[in-house]
Amino acid sequence: MQEKKFPTLTTIPARSGRDNGRKNVTSEATTIKAILKAEESKITFKKIRELLGHTNTPLTQVDILSDPMIPTSPLLTVSNKSEVKSQILSRNRKHSLQAHSIPFLHNKILSKLIDPFNECNGFDDLLNGSFVESNSLDFLSESEQAWINSLSAVIRK
Repeated sequence: MQEKKFPTLTTIPARSGRDNGRKNVTSEATTIKAILKAEESKITFKKIRELLGHTNTPLTQVDILSDPMIPTSPLLTVSNKSEVKSQILSRNRKHSLQAHSIPFLHNKILSKLIDPFNECNGFDDLLNGSFVESNSLDFLSESEQAWINSLSAVIRK
């Protein structure tokens, strides 16, 4: 299988991150990099799929913890079709509820910061760790301020 050769990005003029006064507009170079990375990922997964072969066999069993409260407890194998479905749904519900504990879902100002449709969102500032320096956190509770500060500390590492 012949691999595609992608053009280099050095010949593409990049515009600034701001366009018509709006924040968070990606440059052409960034967009092209994202497209090329997606194409590369697509090719990689196609190779993996070809190597492993394609199977249409459904999931027939799952391994679950014998005691969900103890992560090191022994695993039990469940193979009953309805129990497999029940265990998968239970796990997925627990997993999806993890996001409910973050402040961005409870504070209207913070939720606007991560809203992709809000032209004044704070994605860039949050992701590069400069949100704390460029904004006052007085509108947040102490726990929300601590959460944002710890997020910024992790990003700066």
